[in-house]
Amino acid sequence: MADVTRTELEHAVRLYHGVSGTRDILTEIPDIPPCPDGRPTTHEWHYKIEDAIVHDLLFKYALLRDGNKPSFGFRASRTIGSNYLAYDPEFDIKKFEDLFWGRMGSIQPPIWDIKQHFQRPRPWTAATTLGVDGFRWIVAGGDFVTHTGVHPSLLSGHCLQGILGGCSVYDALLDSGETLDGTRSRAIQKYMVDWGDRRVFAGVHYMTDNIASWTLARRLIPHLFHNAKQVEEFAVQAITRHSRVFADIIAHFDKASPALHMLLDDFPEERTTS
Repeated sequence: MADVTRTELEHAVRLYHGVSGTRDILTEIPDIPPCPDGRPTTHEWHYKIEDAIVHDLLFKYALLRDGNKPSFGFRASRTIGSNYLAYDPEFDIKKFEDLFWGRMGSIQPPIWDIKQHFQRPRPWTAATTLGVDGFRWIVAGGDFVTHTGVHPSLLSGHCLQGILGGCSVYDALLDSGETLDGTRSRAIQKYMVDWGDRRVFAGVHYMTDNIASWTLARRLIPHLFHNAKQVEEFAVQAITRHSRVFADIIAHFDKASPALHMLLDDFPEERTTS
């Protein structure tokens, strides 16, 4: 297991952490529309929001003068789910927040209990113990609370919450009879997997933590949503087509890896397309 863990961490270093002249993936901008104010919303920018940071606190605590409007940075970071504004500027962000967090918060499993049961050390601990060179860990540093590394690693709560939150939005839109075009569907799917991917990019979760979260999410979806079949298809498409970490696991994990086999057993669609 030590050898398997070391290999996985070395994959993360090589693919995401900016070694040997390569670029740190956290400095990259997700494949999303340009932001209205021209601000480069990198993966690190989003990662910090998703761990409770609020940008431009002036607009939170100061009385705005006539004509002053909250900046894009504040509007996109004021609560969980609000950074979706950068993915889909035309969507009513308050509506999205309510659908993403309001529904998902009531159906997610007891993530803390799962973590406490498995007691998997965070990647930084394993990388230090196993002597993995080049591994780096980025603390998000939220303004109110930070979820980075203060509890065990398996499974990734952000990864699971991202999937279930995106499913909650999609399920609610189906219930309302709203027609989603391809652009909006892709934006939701990209956003819901980027939540978990960014935790791996930052070094606070293992790639295999995401496997555990994806497989649990898929097993839960049929029991949680009104439009279960359509929602499951939507989630599977999001994971298999839009997750960078999923693609890297398929491409780089040893073909005999039990973790890879677990992933392909729960996502057999990938076997038929690869």
